[in-house]
Amino acid sequence: MRLRVCDVNWIGHDAAEQALIDGWNSGRLHHAWLLAGPKGIGKATFARRAAQFLLAQGEAPTDSRPVTTLDVADDTPARRLVEAGSHPDFRTIERQLNDKTGNLARGISIDQIRQATMVLGSTKGRSRYRAIIIDSADDLEAGGANALLKSLEEPPADTVFFLISHSSGRLLPTIRSRCRSLVFRAIGDDVMASWLHDVTPGASAADIAALLALAAGSPGRAMRFRDAGLAPLWRDLETLLTDGDRDLSIASRLSQGLALKSANDRYEAFLELVPAALYRHLRAGAGSGGAEGVDDWDEASRIAAGAVRSSADKAMTVFELCGILARNSARRRLSNGLLAG
Repeated sequence: MRLRVCDVNWIGHDAAEQALIDGWNSGRLHHAWLLAGPKGIGKATFARRAAQFLLAQGEAPTDSRPVTTLDVADDTPARRLVEAGSHPDFRTIERQLNDKTGNLARGISIDQIRQATMVLGSTKGRSRYRAIIIDSADDLEAGGANALLKSLEEPPADTVFFLISHSSGRLLPTIRSRCRSLVFRAIGDDVMASWLHDVTPGASAADIAALLALAAGSPGRAMRFRDAGLAPLWRDLETLLTDGDRDLSIASRLSQGLALKSANDRYEAFLELVPAALYRHLRAGAGSGGAEGVDDWDEASRIAAGAVRSSADKAMTVFELCGILARNSARRRLSNGLLAG
């Protein structure tokens, strides 16, 4: 897998790109593509990239030469209009915001599917082609799923659907059977590391290593944690797990800092990251293994989940979770004969 840096949010997945290119060059591009895989690894970015390509090709003079990339120049009208959300031949269907409650709707409704397919199916816009992204197909209500199925069975002319799914096994088999499936997997550490260096200029090697561990193969997750400045926090957790905290300096500093009102987002991230750090060490065989290690993870998960529900004292919660990590480290070092008596 080679690294792409033409788009700061695009990385890897060359097999998926080549499948769509091959379909285009053959003149038999499938009308529906199911983009399946975990969240945050680039499925939505790929869908928009493919849609921009399709619409740009539909606006350009006919060219019989084969294409080799889905890249679309920044100044291409199709790209500018898609990014502005104003291309007449493009629709993204997703859960809508309820104006009264301010919350997202529970699912994608039948009316949303019908409206998009009716508009694109009857109106000629700028391009010979039309593109519809459903993000995500997992959110389709029963009526919406059936309406989509009808469109997939009788697709509007020159319309291509891109269905994003984080759990494709839950989709209707009839929907899956009418789509060309592209499976997206976590990005390898070597590609992720190179990409992180490109998109995080000036970052230290320690920060890159921390983001790499946080990302778990997901570019979207890496960007979320980078923008939240969580690499130093992750390094603290790693230190607690490897070296412990004999003077309680790390636990004291984190409990004081994360208890501040201004640090609420970092505090919530901390609650998410502590069980993740324990689990990662257990999987790698670096933490205290066996039942005791699992008990540590179970206790940390219970405390972290309960802290959000019960509005527990932040400083005490942070101190307690740091203690679990340090205890795990001490038990491992003791078992390895590295802890002085």
